[in-house]
Amino acid sequence: PGNLMAVVEPGVITEVLQTEVERLGLYYPPDPASRGSCMMGGNIAENAGGPHAVKYGVTKDWVAGLDAVLPDGSVFSTGGKLRKDVSGYNLTQLLVGSEGTLAIVTKIIVKLIPMPAQRRALVACFDSVEAGAKAVVAVFDKKVIPAAVEFMEEAAWRAADRRAPGGCPSCSTARGAALASSPGRSPCAAWPPDSTPSPSWTAPATSARTCRWRCGPAPPPTSVPWRWRAASRSPGS
Repeated sequence: PGNLMAVVEPGVITEVLQTEVERLGLYYPPDPASRGSCMMGGNIAENAGGPHAVKYGVTKDWVAGLDAVLPDGSVFSTGGKLRKDVSGYNLTQLLVGSEGTLAIVTKIIVKLIPMPAQRRALVACFDSVEAGAKAVVAVFDKKVIPAAVEFMEEAAWRAADRRAPGGCPSCSTARGAALASSPGRSPCAAWPPDSTPSPSWTAPATSARTCRWRCGPAPPPTSVPWRWRAASRSPGS
C-alpha cells in the first residue's frame, strides 16, 4: 500500500477489493452498479463505471498496468507501478474496454488514493423533472463537483420505495429526486443529519422540497440514499 497501488487477479470481486483497501485507509473509487458481484476482469473488459465517474472517472482512469495473453498464447505486460508512464504506445488503455477481443487479462495493477475522512450524502426532492435536472446543472455552475450525483424520475424512486421504504419520506409526492455525495475532511458535527441544505444546491431550484444530509465514514454507496437507489435497479421492483 505504500505506493498507493494494488495488484489483483481478474477474478477478484470489485467490492471485495474496495473493502480490503479501505481497511488500510485507502480507496478505489470506480463503483459499477454490480460492484458486489462483478469482477475486476469484467470491469477492465467493459471499462466499467458508476455514479463516482462524476469526480473520479471510470475504470480506465485507475489502471496502471496489465498482464495479458494474446490469441496465439503469447504473454505480455503493459504499464506498471508507475505514476508517469509516457514512453511508447499506451497499450494499457487499448486493452481497457476492448471486451476481450484483443487479449485475455491475467493481472491488473490499479491506482489507489487515501480514503476520504468523511462522506456526505443528500437527497433532494423536486416538483418536476425539469426543476431537478436544472438543480443538478446549477450545482456544477457554482464550481461544486460532487463525488457522485444521479437523478431519479418518479417511476424509479417509487420502485425503490416499494423495495426499501423510507429512503426519503418527504419525497412521497415529488416528481423526481436527486442523489449526491461528497467527500470531505470536516467532522460530521459540522453536517448534522437532516440539517439545512447547502445554498449551492437549493438556490437555483426553488421547488426543492427537502434535502437530507447524512454524514459518516461509510462509503456513499452503502449509505441510505444510495441503498435506496440500488433498490430501484433490483429485479422485481
